[in-house]
Amino acid sequence: MSRLSACFLLSRFEAGGLERVQMHIAAGLVQVGIQTELVTRKVDLQAHVLLRPDVPVHAFASSRIGFMYRLSSWLRKTEPHVIVTSANDIGCFVLLLRRLFWRRSRIIWTQHLSLSGPLHASKGAKRMRLLFELWLMRRLVKHADMVVAVSRSVADDMKRLLAQNLPVRVIFNPVIGEDFEQQSLEVIEWPWGDSAVPTVVFVGRLAQVKRLDLLLQAFAQCFEIMPVRLLVVGDGPEAKMAADLSAELCLGDACKFVGYRENPLPWIRNADVLVLCSDSEGFGLVLVEAMACGTQVVATDCPDGPAEVLVEGRYGRLVSMGDADALAAAIQASLRFPFVEVGDLKERAAEFSVERAVAQYVELLKTMLRL
Repeated sequence: MSRLSACFLLSRFEAGGLERVQMHIAAGLVQVGIQTELVTRKVDLQAHVLLRPDVPVHAFASSRIGFMYRLSSWLRKTEPHVIVTSANDIGCFVLLLRRLFWRRSRIIWTQHLSLSGPLHASKGAKRMRLLFELWLMRRLVKHADMVVAVSRSVADDMKRLLAQNLPVRVIFNPVIGEDFEQQSLEVIEWPWGDSAVPTVVFVGRLAQVKRLDLLLQAFAQCFEIMPVRLLVVGDGPEAKMAADLSAELCLGDACKFVGYRENPLPWIRNADVLVLCSDSEGFGLVLVEAMACGTQVVATDCPDGPAEVLVEGRYGRLVSMGDADALAAAIQASLRFPFVEVGDLKERAAEFSVERAVAQYVELLKTMLRL
């Protein structure tokens, strides 16, 4: 398979779950002899830790329009055997121009996020943009050579909003690699002088969709009736809001914001319960990471991923979206009585291995190219 080439397209390479997933798959393809490259508009400074020497990354630093122009020129020049898209706008662009410029390239459309979740939460100009994007997708996605969703619920969401007969293949995100255990055991400086008090951890981008406000309100209820701490790992536009709300709720030293961490796994392993309280998700990588660390999980039953990852609540407590009281009750219950045995959590997490996902992508490429 050494003659094959693949190109992964990202609108921006950030220090997030999508980028880790894409790099896992790209590196796996390289290992089996497929020439694989990533193309993006910009690589964020914090994301450099995710880069690998065996996977070339081309960053066309420019405006969005300039990026599309440079991307078009690059694809026309290289014309890879397979183009893998991960952003809806770039996917539409590639499919729209394929007949003119890169006819021989096969295109895999990958859907990492819910379509309906962001649409329902949007207003004004953003909603108009998403509706236009959806209109384009209804006309273009069917022309992709393969459509891949990261969960069955995302696949169902696509069919519901795009076309009921759209063939969508589900390949779960790769999360657990060979070095996962070693990374999770990295020594960290715990923000409190002791570890005797039970700790709840949140890990992720501090964005509105992640509902830090809900978590802080729920934690405040827990804090009133039991000794407990909250550790927030991550950074983002809602950081100031979260810090201000923590002060308003008088959480004091019980709530610590440690910012972005290149390796969040030790923070998860050293906590008692991980909480994901988003309004929407495509998958929920951090849920798998928590299970693999043997940490209990509480999550909102939001579209589209947590319920599937947790098997409808079998591997973690699921609560209704936007319900601070229910979230507080679930956190308290998980701290008092662990919901799932550690061995069972790790066994479930192992199903989301890098090896398994890469093997599925290799098989997909073989089928598409009739090898």
